[in-house]
Amino acid sequence: MKVCVATIPSTLSQGIHRVSRALEAYAPAGVRIVPTWEEADLVLLHVIGIAGVQEVIDRLQKPHCLFMYCTWQTGGGTYEEWGRAWYGAKLISSYYDLEHTSLAETWFPGWPSLRRFNLHRTPLGVDTDVFRPCGCAKQFLVGTSGYVADQECLGEWGVVSAASGQGHFHLGPTDVVGAPGVTYVNGIPDGELAKRWSRCRFVSGLRRVEGFELPAYEGLACGARPVMFRRDDAIHWMQDHAEYVDETTPAHIIEQLRELVRRPPRPVTDAERAWVRDTFSWARFAKDWWERVL
Repeated sequence: MKVCVATIPSTLSQGIHRVSRALEAYAPAGVRIVPTWEEADLVLLHVIGIAGVQEVIDRLQKPHCLFMYCTWQTGGGTYEEWGRAWYGAKLISSYYDLEHTSLAETWFPGWPSLRRFNLHRTPLGVDTDVFRPCGCAKQFLVGTSGYVADQECLGEWGVVSAASGQGHFHLGPTDVVGAPGVTYVNGIPDGELAKRWSRCRFVSGLRRVEGFELPAYEGLACGARPVMFRRDDAIHWMQDHAEYVDETTPAHIIEQLRELVRRPPRPVTDAERAWVRDTFSWARFAKDWWERVL
């Protein structure tokens, strides 16, 4: 069977590229990975919103699977739009509990049950051979990442880090944090990124509404304590290995972060890093996905 798992378009985020690389690396015998939808017998669509999804499905007229990354915050979508894409899918994967969460109730009001679909709840993965402590001293209060300041609470972290005088590392474009004292880096190899996370006391996983923030998990593997919003999806996957704040106004988030950084440090333990390795292995993720697909 020929399968396309490529990140199309190629401009999708690096986290999504990691998904496709893992599925290709661990493809089982009898599966041939092809680079385009047109060559494939089965296609995986990486979904970050309903826009354009049905057009692709209609054009290809091929069996397809969906991986749901972002939905509501990208513009929602009607009952009919999502229903058409979901009903034809062989497998629907996501890190959300699509059957039970309040988000699902928002997306699909009135549907008696989502069990009619082939749902697959899964985390993303972390390569702990790469993302591991470098033995470096803590140089930064926090490591952040991203391109959209208000969505990822970059400004809130900028206020707190500037006041602390402890340094702030950002993976992303220059000046997006909008605060002094930020060290910006973008487009670096994973090994270099691991060294940066290792130098951070905290790593931010604050993304409003939805999202599986891979930097939080990679940062934990490197010895930086994640900070997440107190949401069901984050707590389900990160458990008690993160510090949690309420998803409220920017002013209240700043207040919560100030209180957090004043507390005594909670260093990441060897047992926690082993938990990341065992729970979020890309090999485990890919094996599970392929078994369900086949």
